[in-house]
Amino acid sequence: MEAQKLIIDNQGHSGLIHDVAFIDQGKKILSVSEDKSVRVWDVSSGTLAKTYRFETEEGVYGKIYASALSKDERYLFLGGYFDASSGPKENIGEIRILDLVNEKLLPSLKGHQNVILDLVVSEDGSKLISASADQSIIVWDLSPLKYSNQASVITSITDIASHINAIDFDVETGTIAAGDQDGYVRTWSLNGGNPSQFKVHSEAVRDVKFSPHTLYSAGEDGRIIKWTKNGKYMGDLAELPGAVNVLEVSQDGNYLTAMGRVGIVYSLASEMPVSHFDYHTNAVSAITSAPFSTFGQVEGQYMASAGGDDKNILLWEIKSAKLERNFVGKGKSVFGIGINEDNQELAFSQTNLTGVLDDVVLEKAFDLNDFVFKQTLENPANYHRATTQSGDQVITKESSNSIAYGARMIHTDERRDGTVRSFTFMQEGQSLAIGSSYTLLKYSTVGEELLGSFKGHEGEVWALADYASENLLLSASNDQTIKIWNNTTGENLASLFVSSDNEWVIWTPQGFYEASAGGEKYIGWHINKGRNNLAEFHDVSAFRNFFHKPEVIHEILKLKSFEKVSEVLDLDPKEEKITPPTIDWITEPNTLIEGRATTVRFSISSQTPVTQLKLMANGRPLISRSELSISGNGHVEQIDWEVEIPEGSSETIVFSVFAQDQHSKILSTERSITFVQNAPLNATPSSGNSSATPPIQTVLENTTERSRVTLDPVEVEIKKSNLYMVSIGVSEFSDPTYNLKFADDDANAIDELFKNQKGKMFNSVTSLKLTNQDATRAKILKTFQRLEQYTTVDDFVIIFIASHGINEDNNFYILPHDGDANNPRISCIDWRDFSDLVGNMSAKVVLFIDTCHSGQLGNNIGQKRLSNTEAVRELSGKEYGVVIMAAATGYEYSLEHDDWGHGAFTLSILEGLQDGKADIKPDGTIHLRELDYYLSERVQELTGGRQHPTTQKPSSISKLSLAKVK
Repeated sequence: MEAQKLIIDNQGHSGLIHDVAFIDQGKKILSVSEDKSVRVWDVSSGTLAKTYRFETEEGVYGKIYASALSKDERYLFLGGYFDASSGPKENIGEIRILDLVNEKLLPSLKGHQNVILDLVVSEDGSKLISASADQSIIVWDLSPLKYSNQASVITSITDIASHINAIDFDVETGTIAAGDQDGYVRTWSLNGGNPSQFKVHSEAVRDVKFSPHTLYSAGEDGRIIKWTKNGKYMGDLAELPGAVNVLEVSQDGNYLTAMGRVGIVYSLASEMPVSHFDYHTNAVSAITSAPFSTFGQVEGQYMASAGGDDKNILLWEIKSAKLERNFVGKGKSVFGIGINEDNQELAFSQTNLTGVLDDVVLEKAFDLNDFVFKQTLENPANYHRATTQSGDQVITKESSNSIAYGARMIHTDERRDGTVRSFTFMQEGQSLAIGSSYTLLKYSTVGEELLGSFKGHEGEVWALADYASENLLLSASNDQTIKIWNNTTGENLASLFVSSDNEWVIWTPQGFYEASAGGEKYIGWHINKGRNNLAEFHDVSAFRNFFHKPEVIHEILKLKSFEKVSEVLDLDPKEEKITPPTIDWITEPNTLIEGRATTVRFSISSQTPVTQLKLMANGRPLISRSELSISGNGHVEQIDWEVEIPEGSSETIVFSVFAQDQHSKILSTERSITFVQNAPLNATPSSGNSSATPPIQTVLENTTERSRVTLDPVEVEIKKSNLYMVSIGVSEFSDPTYNLKFADDDANAIDELFKNQKGKMFNSVTSLKLTNQDATRAKILKTFQRLEQYTTVDDFVIIFIASHGINEDNNFYILPHDGDANNPRISCIDWRDFSDLVGNMSAKVVLFIDTCHSGQLGNNIGQKRLSNTEAVRELSGKEYGVVIMAAATGYEYSLEHDDWGHGAFTLSILEGLQDGKADIKPDGTIHLRELDYYLSERVQELTGGRQHPTTQKPSSISKLSLAKVK
């Protein structure tokens, strides 16, 4: 079993979503996917809250095809392909049980001999029904689960004549219903008796669903058929265009929603459509009813549906078809690829407006020389795409699994490869590549023989381009990556991921990478911990010291072989395996504490000495220790830290542990502790000794009143913090050749902006303003030293800096009034010192930084080719947890102009917060995400697309309020 693997984490799903379910009274949505993960989303904010990962390896092993949630919401049952194809059949067909309360795997249920295709829990919560590709159904008794962590078999229904695609269970009649691949609807009694089968569908049945009085089935033929519960045909509902994949009955039992590429909601009373829903970009694969009847103060019947090219989940009201939320990761399928061989620049497209690959237009570009991403493409015609003609031979697609060129034809294996999606000639017409649903293969054009495969994509290969001058092949896939291959050996040399927020990362399969300021979080190391344990995941920033080597990527694109690069750069292959510290919580999940103090407990082991530990509270450092005795010999040591929150606080704090050793910097999983001044009468407060007193757990009761639950995402009254506002702006330097025009005005304006938030967003505002002659190196450092000493976890610090930035010897410096750009190490603010001072404050910190000035539009004042990427990346990382809003990206300049009276960045902040233009919702409160969106659009508008601000924040922060507006 491969213990470690580098994978994409696009902060959402990258594979087909097979199931969705609401948990925590509708406050969260849980989703399972073929990308081998389970994710949990916060409904109110629309953000990702948690990810569960499992033992996996290359290929299908680990893909999840089905799930079911116990009625008390404690257990999530998972079915999929849970072993290598050569493994024991009972492992492949096992049902995993994820304990959501204790966040661990329980012993799997074994009984099936092949992949699980569907799961359902009975409405009374007592039974689990599973359907498998071994053509069997098993009914499991769940009552022993809470006592023995096991379920027992009640009934096995075997030798079913066809594969079962979907199942449902009716408690009232004790009937199991199933839809199969041959178009039959089948039923059995709970004990497997009274088998019946009915066929009206002309193609496979995709879903079956019981309503209070009837049974419905949906098929690939587009039909939705109504049956009595004992299988009598009662007629059709209006058809959908194309296959119908999923059905769902509303919580009140009055509506049926059917979805394929589009969705139709039917009134079950009239059997007529009441609304159409077509916001998904492709077929829907999962659907569930919401347990609440009010959302955003609007009553209705709400539904969550999942699918589409973006692998997203949409929350919508079924009668009005009004979209309320879009839960989606930052990845996008790549539909087109091209190359400008003269400039060594690839171009690509992440949209497919018509659904036809031939219509895809290249939109963005990436420079393979300088690793510079370009958000717009001036002339797509400068990039050539697939080479479909060589001499007098032209490649044409003849069928879903065959292509022709000249008088020759190649047939792919439909079962192995799926549908042909792309093709190109290579090696001056001597070979060709064919991209399909599951494979990317190389064939000889002379004998039509299969020469090999390009292994690495996890999805359909939508587009190919022959990079002939470099003997490379480029491929684009719905796994959201672009890959670069040696077209002779088939070696995957590098992969590129570009997020929807225009962050990027390029990496080799061995883990060496380069990234934009926010790109590191999108790939990481998946570390298997055994098939009975959850896997670990660490983004690549955890091992930055070793793996952040752009020179390795440059060399591999030049030498076309990692083995050769290893020799040239003297890379130690032993270093490619990573052994980060292991942190295990002793403090139980969801602990309830009466009072302000408790003991946080965890254990840690490491293969190398641990040099630093930090206890993070809501993403900010609360306790930091660097003088440690953790030996690094793998010995497990327990750490007990006393914590106390400020007087008057009553809230849930999410704790995590940051650990640094010789090779890595990692962040543990999270533990939530709720501090209350007066515990409820039926609660037993925990002293912090989790082994002595069990934590209080809150779960949704199994009740028929669920539809009356109200979920109001409108934010409750925000607890007001004390704000410390630090504004630094330098227009006048001791050396006037450095002078800027509006930096001091920018700082003054931002200072006034936040001082006016006293009594609105903040309880009090303390202004610490340093401009021009006051902004000396000594005064700046002293200001931050005082803030580090006096701020608490309940405080808020906003820092605004407008000056020059300087890069020297891979270090970043801020130029103060008395600074010398020729001697920054002595006279300027070293970013490393600044990071330690700001990053170790317990308060929430937001930094607005504008240090890449070029003065007037087009006039360069400052260094050429100045990049703030490393500085931004360091301070916004897991070790410090600072939110950073930077005026420009990468090598761009920050622009100012007389017509604006400010820099473009500051003007946009003022418009957004002071004038309320960033209140996009609008609800009178401007949040970080709203300001981020407004700045991105407005700065690009002001500068004609020459400046792109960027926001980086720790994953622990999902929603941050910045200002109140009238």
